[in-house]
Amino acid sequence: MLRDLKYKGRLIRARLLGELLGHWTRGRRDQIDALVPVPLHRRRWRQRGFNQARELAVAVARASRLDLIEDECLRVKDTPPLWDHSAAERRRILSGAFRVGSALAGRRIALVDDVLTTGTTAAAMTAALLEAGARRVEIWAVARAGIDQTGSNT
Repeated sequence: MLRDLKYKGRLIRARLLGELLGHWTRGRRDQIDALVPVPLHRRRWRQRGFNQARELAVAVARASRLDLIEDECLRVKDTPPLWDHSAAERRRILSGAFRVGSALAGRRIALVDDVLTTGTTAAAMTAALLEAGARRVEIWAVARAGIDQTGSNT
């Protein structure tokens, strides 16, 4: 379903997966102030026509009744697709990739993404959110990819 969403543009998949994630996380509502999708660089957004993390987050927000904040986080570095890079390469590539506005200061954030692989993107975004003053960050992803001992996808 995620491949259909991300690579074939079947946005109905985001609605279903996001709704399921939203229902599953509904009990966290009193511990989260807002949802933030992992931002996509504007070039990639233009190529793809959408941000899959945003599409998921919209459905999660609807199902969980949490606020969605999408204009306070930017991916300022145009990074290549990360799926075929090791964890160390991902850290290097994502260094300085995100910028977060001050409106998230003091808030408890759930960062929404499609797939958590090595956690490098989530860690880079979390660092940017905390640096901007977020009080706490949770990672909410639809899927967890397997990785082998070298840090490569399995």
